[in-house]
Amino acid sequence: MNPTMSCDGAVQKALDLYPGQGCHCAEAVLKVMCEAYELNGEKCMWSAIGFNGGISGNQVATCGALSGAVMALGFIYGCDSTKQGEVKRQRLAIQEDADALFKGFVSRFGAISCRSLVGIDFTMPGEHQRFLQSDIRREKCYRYVDFVIRKFYELKGIRDGRKR
Repeated sequence: MNPTMSCDGAVQKALDLYPGQGCHCAEAVLKVMCEAYELNGEKCMWSAIGFNGGISGNQVATCGALSGAVMALGFIYGCDSTKQGEVKRQRLAIQEDADALFKGFVSRFGAISCRSLVGIDFTMPGEHQRFLQSDIRREKCYRYVDFVIRKFYELKGIRDGRKR
């Protein structure tokens, strides 16, 4: 399955959604990936809402952008569960690509938890507001969104036999 928009276009669209149109990192990444691969982006986006701020805003879990990209893998590689051989191949493909996303992210940024990445504890009074009023989202989170989309495109291109 080939994307309907360029990698640069997908990155820009996700960054425009986050926060310009009210999306958080997981929602923006998943919505754009689902749109790019024609997977009904609106419903896909809703499945990512709980991943914002490292699952429910507690920030101790995986970055929402990375979570959104891993969820998109499932949408793209998912198949009819009655086809045993195909299910096994697709599950392996998802796990391999998710592992490459994870390892690439850790290699690049040194952590995956939202709190470690942004350096602000949203559970403390006033800290989420401080985050929203600061440039941290632009300075840090936009880099995470950019990375996971570019890595996703790279992995799909390799798996589909296209050059990077």
